[in-house]
Amino acid sequence: MNTIELQKNNFIALFNNNNITELEKFIKNNNFSMREWNKNNKCDILIQAIENNASYKMIQLILKYGPYNNLNYTFNENKLLKSHYETLNGTFGGYYQYKPPLFIALLKNNFRVAELLIENKADINYFTHFENIVDYLYNRNGLTTKNLRFILSKGVRPEYFFMSIPTFIKDFKNEFLEIIFKHYLLNNSFILNLINIYKSRKSLSCKQLKEVLRKEKNKIYIHELSYKAAIETENFEAILLLLENDGNEEENILEVINDYKILEIATERNKTKLVKKILSFNKIYL
Repeated sequence: MNTIELQKNNFIALFNNNNITELEKFIKNNNFSMREWNKNNKCDILIQAIENNASYKMIQLILKYGPYNNLNYTFNENKLLKSHYETLNGTFGGYYQYKPPLFIALLKNNFRVAELLIENKADINYFTHFENIVDYLYNRNGLTTKNLRFILSKGVRPEYFFMSIPTFIKDFKNEFLEIIFKHYLLNNSFILNLINIYKSRKSLSCKQLKEVLRKEKNKIYIHELSYKAAIETENFEAILLLLENDGNEEENILEVINDYKILEIATERNKTKLVKKILSFNKIYL
């Protein structure tokens, strides 16, 4: 067995046995290059480690000695495998099996490793192959309430939910809607702002308070397509959530209600709570 093969076998054994101390000695003593390892084996050791549930310390070691100055990249597992694949934004041709490290960590719900990657400048808003983190997880049946909350806590862009919300509605993933709306409306900065208004003894009229709330709701844009999706699938719980969290002008919301005959349909289906919500608006054009 030649030296290269011996080194390869030693590296694999130490890696698979999670022998951090000996692996670090091996890397130092042999001037071992993970960059060359990736190139020669047509793999990505960081992605492999995350996918195979390597220990936290192993991931730390790989980041320390590996060629990972920039973690915002994708690894295409099989460059020969090209196909059309569905995303929330449409159908595209390309590599479906591409893997950004942070996306894979969250697909595995490995939040500790995800935190480590973010500490090392992995971007939660990384966008590639027509997909953002929300698209990537959802298209692979990997979006959960836990990783959705994590993504939101790390500052994912609100616009990333523009096309996701109608899809969540069609699939009756109303729990995702609740988490998203709660995050943007009931966050700490908004609550502190209300407390400061109270402490400064500034009195707000009902109209002013409604405007403050409306602007806060506008952090997440609700498109008419969301209502369309809810009506088509008769997802009445989603319609109620949309109406309660829509930051558009009231006239625009009423126009949508009338265009899609939401009040008539809710009345026919005996959706009392939804009917009451619609009637709470100032003007209803019957």
